[in-house]
Amino acid sequence: MPALAATSAPFLGNGAFALRLSQLVPGAFDLLAIAFERTAAAFGGCTVYPTGAVATAGSLADGGGASTFALPVPAIPALLGARLFAQGAGVDAGGALFSQLSLSRAVDVRVGL
Repeated sequence: MPALAATSAPFLGNGAFALRLSQLVPGAFDLLAIAFERTAAAFGGCTVYPTGAVATAGSLADGGGASTFALPVPAIPALLGARLFAQGAGVDAGGALFSQLSLSRAVDVRVGL
C-alpha cells in the first residue's frame, strides 16, 4: 500500500512544502488527488477520501518507488487554517482497486503559522 506523508509542516510562507508518496512500484505511474472536502467512499475494494472539487497531479515513481509533489504555501494570511485532504494512488498489478491500482490513506493538511 502506498504511503503519503508531508515532507515538512504546511505553515504560511513554506515554499518547500510537499507531499511524498512512497512504497510505489518503481517507475510506475502515480497520482495525487487533493480536495477541500473529505468523505469515505467505498470504490472497487478501496476507500476514496478526497471529494468535491478535486485537483490531480501525475508523476512517475523514481527507482526507489517514490514521488514528491511540491505544494508551496504562500505567505498569504487568508490561508491560515485552510484545510486540504490528499490521497495518492499508484499503478500496481496486484493493487486492491480492480487489481490495477493501490491507494494510500488520506492525509489531512491544515495550514498553520
